[in-house]
Amino acid sequence: MLICLGYYIAHSLARRGLNLVLISRTDSKLRDVSNEISNLTGVLIKTIAADLSTIDCYDNIQTHLRDLDIGVLVNNVGMTQPKLSKFADTENL
Repeated sequence: MLICLGYYIAHSLARRGLNLVLISRTDSKLRDVSNEISNLTGVLIKTIAADLSTIDCYDNIQTHLRDLDIGVLVNNVGMTQPKLSKFADTENL
């Protein structure tokens, strides 16, 4: 299993007692990671399966987050760009 930076960040925040919202493309992977972290730490975890490369995913995410009080946001999304560029120079997708 490939373990990414987001996995370690989620574990670190949960060990500090923060409840989490995990967003990723694959629902089964989200459930596995959510169960693992929740069993180890006891924090509450909400999962949202969403393909962030599509524009229509954002309404679904907004609906799931609407009633939550979010104190920390960690953006760990990897996106493919046609060429290497600075983030500030990229166009909106």
